[in-house]
Amino acid sequence: MSFDDFYKKIGFYIIKWLIINLLLGFLGAIFVLILKKGIVHLNDLIYNRYYLAPIIGSLIMAILVRYFDFRAKGLGTDLYIKYTKSEFPLKKPLRLLISKFFATSVTLGLIGIGGLVGPLLLIGSSMAIVINKVFNYFKVRIFNSQLDYRVLSICGAAATLGPLLGAPLGGGIFASEILYKSSLDYNDLFPAILGSSFGYYFYHAFLPQPGLNIDLGLPEASLKELLLLIFVASICGIIGQSFISIFDFIHNFFKRLKIKSFLKPLMAGCIVLIIMELFKVESFINTVGINQLFFTPLREGRMIVLVLFKILLTMVIIAGGFSAAIVDTALISGALTGNLLYYIFPNIPLPVLVIIGLSATLSSIANIPLATMVIVSEIFNLNLSLPVIIGSIIGYLIGRPKAVFKYIREE
Repeated sequence: MSFDDFYKKIGFYIIKWLIINLLLGFLGAIFVLILKKGIVHLNDLIYNRYYLAPIIGSLIMAILVRYFDFRAKGLGTDLYIKYTKSEFPLKKPLRLLISKFFATSVTLGLIGIGGLVGPLLLIGSSMAIVINKVFNYFKVRIFNSQLDYRVLSICGAAATLGPLLGAPLGGGIFASEILYKSSLDYNDLFPAILGSSFGYYFYHAFLPQPGLNIDLGLPEASLKELLLLIFVASICGIIGQSFISIFDFIHNFFKRLKIKSFLKPLMAGCIVLIIMELFKVESFINTVGINQLFFTPLREGRMIVLVLFKILLTMVIIAGGFSAAIVDTALISGALTGNLLYYIFPNIPLPVLVIIGLSATLSSIANIPLATMVIVSEIFNLNLSLPVIIGSIIGYLIGRPKAVFKYIREE
C-alpha cells in the first residue's frame, strides 16, 4: 500500500468515526436525559402515591417480556457482550431499544431500586445498530465488515455511559474493556472514547449541572500505609466475590422456579413490596448517595441494614426479570465496606478507605481495572491516586477467575 493510499484510508477512518460518534453522542445524551427524567416522573406520579406501585410495575414488566421482547429483562450487560462479539447481526434492534428503554423506566420508576449502567450499554448499542439500518435503508453503506459493526455497537454503548457517569474517558474504556477478559483492542477503544466524550459534551450542554461528579479532596496515603491499603483492598475484593456468590444464588433460585418466566417479575415485585414495607426501606439506591459515605462514618446500625437490604433487593429484581444494573450497586456496596472498615483502621482517612473500597469491589465484580481507575478518578475529580490504583488492581486480581456477567464467565 502506497503512502497516498494509506493516508486516504486513515483520513476516511477518522472522518467516518468523527461524524458517527457526533451523531451517537447527541442521541445518547438525549436517551440518558429522557430516561432519567422519565424515571423521576414515574416515581413522583405513581411510586410515591400508590402503595401497590411495585405490583403495577411487575405487571407491566411481565407484559413487556411475554408479548413484546424477552430480551428486555435482566442486566443488559450480558446481552451487550454477546451481541457485540457475535458474528451474527443483532435482530430487531429497534424492538430491543424500545423494550429495554421502557423496561428500565418501569423498573427504576415503579420498583424504585436498581441502576442504569447495564441497561444503557444495551440501549446505546441497539441505538447504534438502528442508525446503521437507517443508513442502509437510504442506500448509504458505511459499515461493511464485522469489525465495523462491533466498533459501532461499542461506540453506541459508550455514548450513553459517558453522560450517565460523568466520565467521558472512563465511559469509553468501560464499554470496550467489559468485552474482554484480559486485553483491549485499540480499534474499539479510541472510537468508543470519542463517542463517550461527545455524549458527555451534549448531555452537559442540555443539563449544565453534572449528575454524579463529586469534588473530593483525597489525601494521599503515606508509604507506611501501603501494605495496609493492599490488605484493605484485598478485603473489599473478597467481599466483591461474595457479592457475586449471593447474586448467583438468587439468580439460580429464580431460574429453578417451576413457573412461566413472564410470571417471575410478579413474584419479585411482591417480594420487594413486602420487604420494603416490613423494614421501611426507602426507594432508590444510587451513586449520588455515595458522597455521604465519604465524610461521615455510619454509626446507626439500622442505616447499615437498610443499605444491605437495598443491595439484596437489587439482586432480587434483576434475577426476577426486571431491567436494572448491578454495577451501580457494586459502587454503593464498596463504598459502604470502606466506610465500615474505618472502625477497624481509624488511622487511615475515611475518604481513602471509601475510595479503595468502591474501586476494589467494582473491579472485582466486573473485571474492569483500567475502566475502574479512570471512572472513579473522573467521577470524584481525583488525580489517578494510589488508593484508586491499588483498589482497582487488587480487586481485579482477586475477581479475575469470576465475573458477575455470565457471558464472560462462560467464554
